[in-house]
Amino acid sequence: MDTYKEELYGKILWTCYRSKAYIFLLSLVYVIASAAAIIFAITHNLNHGIIFYVLAALVVLISLWRINRVHYPVALICEKKLLVAIP
Repeated sequence: MDTYKEELYGKILWTCYRSKAYIFLLSLVYVIASAAAIIFAITHNLNHGIIFYVLAALVVLISLWRINRVHYPVALICEKKLLVAIP
């Protein structure tokens, strides 16, 4: 989505978000993936050292980033232009 600038696009008339059920389910999937990565790192670190902890931390960071992104608006309807988020 283009960065919103009021002087270019006018006031925001309407904001479109994803459905609450979709946000909840996708956030739940990311939380489960993070928990699984942490549990896997704790149980399988005997012979491999710190590599599983690093991978688990990476999975948790990516999951947190994706949970944050799913809460962003999908579209902004402004006075002069329609701004749509493109993945």
